Amino acid sequence: MKMTSPGSRGGRFLPPSLTWPVLAIAGLMVAVLLAVAGQYGFHGDEMYYIVAGRHLRHVGKDCLVAFEANLYSVPAARVFPRQLVEVRASAGTVSLHATVPDGNGITLLAVHQRAVGRGARII
Repeated sequence: MKMTSPGSRGGRFLPPSLTWPVLAIAGLMVAVLLAVAGQYGFHGDEMYYIVAGRHLRHVGKDCLVAFEANLYSVPAARVFPRQLVEVRASAGTVSLHATVPDGNGITLLAVHQRAVGRGARII
């Protein structure tokens, strides 16, 4: 039995019948990737850090949301127990948003001053 290497076939790694379909698929992939490459943006890799700054929490039975060892209130008329809400925190405030907008397209539920320390109940 004679061993042949890919180079012994004149440098061809594919049979001639498959060369054009493979090149056509590769060309199509290049065209699609070039078409959508501009949508990602130069600093698109920073999206992770934007998303990581958001925190999802469940509303308790008493309409309180736990965040950083403190409890923040949300209006009982706009939420139900165990509903998932998004907490957006800045240096001085904590805002609570619904994950699904209401009929008017509003997601903001409450804004509180950020608690200093642990164990505070902000109503």
